[in-house]
Amino acid sequence: MAPFTSSGWLKAVMSDPIDDYRYQNNIADIGKDQAADVKLAFAERFAFSINKLGRNDSYVAKQAGIPRSALTRYRKGESLPEAKYVFALADALKVNPRWLITGEGHRYPAEEIHVDGSGEGQLVSLFRSLDDNGRQHLLKTASLLWNDRISQRMRKHSADDNAASE
Repeated sequence: MAPFTSSGWLKAVMSDPIDDYRYQNNIADIGKDQAADVKLAFAERFAFSINKLGRNDSYVAKQAGIPRSALTRYRKGESLPEAKYVFALADALKVNPRWLITGEGHRYPAEEIHVDGSGEGQLVSLFRSLDDNGRQHLLKTASLLWNDRISQRMRKHSADDNAASE
């Protein structure tokens, strides 16, 4: 398949997924068999993502703001989401929208973060990989560490001020 360009991606998210398939493969007219293949490939990625997330269709439908009946059609390979729903679905599934619709690119958005050596990218990647409960625990732990660090700094400055005044 041809690689995505920024204008190609814009076209993909602004149009129908079948149009995106046509664009990527320079196909003027996609046949029914090819359309069925595209739908089934999407259905596989969609089902994999829901299973990996450990949630059910109802949860994903609610998170994405899409009727559950639509998700059932996606899972069965009967239809593809409209472009306007791709980002909502990807967000609910915690996957890269490009990967979800085309199968290309990194599966998880965090995989595209460039780590600069500070650990920030790793922390973001970890955060994105967690479920809601895990995220809350991570945030609570980070908050406790931050508060402890602030307390240590305040004690140090207080000790320095006391030493300077003596």
